[in-house]
Amino acid sequence: MLKDNNVKATFFVNGKNFADLALEPYISILRRAHTEGHQIASHTLTHPDLTSLNAAQMWTEMSQNDILIRNIIGKSPVYMRPPYGSINALVLSAMATWGYQVVTWNLDSGDWAHNNDSNMIAENDASYANDMAGHPIPATPFISLQHDFVINEINWALHVITKFKNLGYSFVTVGECLGVPASQWYR
Repeated sequence: MLKDNNVKATFFVNGKNFADLALEPYISILRRAHTEGHQIASHTLTHPDLTSLNAAQMWTEMSQNDILIRNIIGKSPVYMRPPYGSINALVLSAMATWGYQVVTWNLDSGDWAHNNDSNMIAENDASYANDMAGHPIPATPFISLQHDFVINEINWALHVITKFKNLGYSFVTVGECLGVPASQWYR
C-alpha cells in the first residue's frame, strides 16, 4: 500500500511485543520494508515505560532488539522511539551514550486508542486537527505517530495519505524529515 502510493515511512519496531521478530512472517515483512526503502528504527524489545527502568534494564531492551533487527536487515538502527513517549534525564542520557537518536512525534493519530472502532477515522481526524491547530499548512513538518497493530490501520493509512497529500505534504522517513542522510540511519 505504501509502495503503491509512493510513500516512505519509518517503522519503529519491537522485537517481542505484539509480534515476535524472530519468527515468520515478521522477518519477511521487516526485510521487505527495509528493501523497499523504508527506515527501520527501534522501539525497544518489549515496549516498557523506559522511565521505570534502570540503565541496565534499558540496555537489555535496546541491545536485544538491535540483535533481532540486525539479524534481519544486517545493521542496527540509530533512531529509537521511547514507548509511550516517556522520557526523562536518565533515558535521554543512556540513549545518547549508546549512540541512539531519540525521536518522538508532534502529531498523534490516536489510532492506538481506537483499535477496531467503527468511528476510527473520524476520531483520528479529530485528534490530528487538535494537534495541527495553529500550525501553518503545509509549512509545518509533522512526525506522525501511527501503529501497525491497529486492525483498521490500512484504511486509516490510506485516508491519511490522501488527506495530507491534498494539503500539500509529502511523506518521508524520519531521517529524511530531520535532514540526515540514509548512510547515518544505521550502524
